[in-house]
Amino acid sequence: MKMTRIIFLILSFLFFTSVYFCTESTVFKEWFGNIKPDEGLFSTDRYRYGDLFGMSFISKFKNDNQKTIAVYIGDTCKKKKNVALYILGDSYVFKFISEKQFCGITKLALANWDYKGVPIKIDSSANSILIIETTERYLRNRFTYADNAKNKFLFNSSIQDNLNADNIQDCWQNYFSDNNLHIEALLFDYPFFTPMKQLKADLNFKWLSHLSDEVVLSKNGDRLFLSETINDTLSTGSFSKLDKQEISNLVSNMNGIQKYYFQSGFNKIYFSFIPNPVSMIELERGNYNHLIERIQNSPDKKFELIDCFELAKSNPEKFYQKSDSHWTNWGCNLWLNKVNELLNDE
Repeated sequence: MKMTRIIFLILSFLFFTSVYFCTESTVFKEWFGNIKPDEGLFSTDRYRYGDLFGMSFISKFKNDNQKTIAVYIGDTCKKKKNVALYILGDSYVFKFISEKQFCGITKLALANWDYKGVPIKIDSSANSILIIETTERYLRNRFTYADNAKNKFLFNSSIQDNLNADNIQDCWQNYFSDNNLHIEALLFDYPFFTPMKQLKADLNFKWLSHLSDEVVLSKNGDRLFLSETINDTLSTGSFSKLDKQEISNLVSNMNGIQKYYFQSGFNKIYFSFIPNPVSMIELERGNYNHLIERIQNSPDKKFELIDCFELAKSNPEKFYQKSDSHWTNWGCNLWLNKVNELLNDE
């Protein structure tokens, strides 16, 4: 009996140690993210029905018709031009776009804020256009230091344009943003656990009015918001303090980023900031800091914009999903139409 207990303790120690080191390992994160299937018994449900559902598991917010590829196709485009389009963006871009949605381009190269830089070589014979897109909640973190954006396209490399529309795949590195999530992903993030998670979440929500700390219920109860966009103590929040000096620093860094990429060979550069859903839908939750508007209206701004703030303001309820933190296909298509207007003018 004593030997059995010792063996059990040793095996338990080895199991939990292996879980810990796996979930802390960058190699494991990349390997697990690449092999985790989109469908089947060992796939993930965390994003399939909306990422906010995947944080809360409240049944009323489960979107069984979740689609992430926007339906817009540039059928009104003029003839193909020698335009190379480069986009530095986040999941608003990576989850929704494909090369066929842009008018007349000969090439699309993408870089993701959350991954390593993409080696490229600018073709001097092409009209090279760069779009730098970010969601509002990460805007302050991403532009506090100019190098954050300057390191995402790498020049003078022997590997060129290895990330384009033909080989975009879902990446799961963001999926492991903290160690608790690492462990949950490894042990419990499988479809056969989803009904149990839903049952528990529904009971807590119905009887105790309890939600996951990651989400907040809208005042009319028909949608969810990311908690980090409402928390007024976080830089990701729409209601956190924002002084003039920080705005000045952000604008100065954006001007510097534009100068750097112009010197690197780009012909045109645009910035595009996507508002937090709560910034458009429930401003009465706090003192809105007007981050995007203050940057876009700064007298020191030297860069051009693809103004997503005005696009979202046209119909916020339709622009954003209710069980996901991203825009709808309709919202994405508004942005794509604006981009294609610019491309058609080239």
